[in-house]
Amino acid sequence: MAGLTELLTSFGGASFKHGLYRIIHASEVADWNARVCLGFPKFAGRITSFGYDWQGTAFATDTWRLELGSNQS
Repeated sequence: MAGLTELLTSFGGASFKHGLYRIIHASEVADWNARVCLGFPKFAGRITSFGYDWQGTAFATDTWRLELGSNQS
């Protein structure tokens, strides 16, 4: 998760394309995770939120997701 930590540290709070997409602050990750898991409880303990778009769509990594047989979070 070093890449995710680097993303949040370097770009947390940044907005792109005039607010079209935003990276959340590291201090907001738990709040965003709770919001996502309220609607999708099966992801509790699995995700780490990192951004959202102008429609409020949250973006997160899923530690259970595998690609090519390994975790890609």
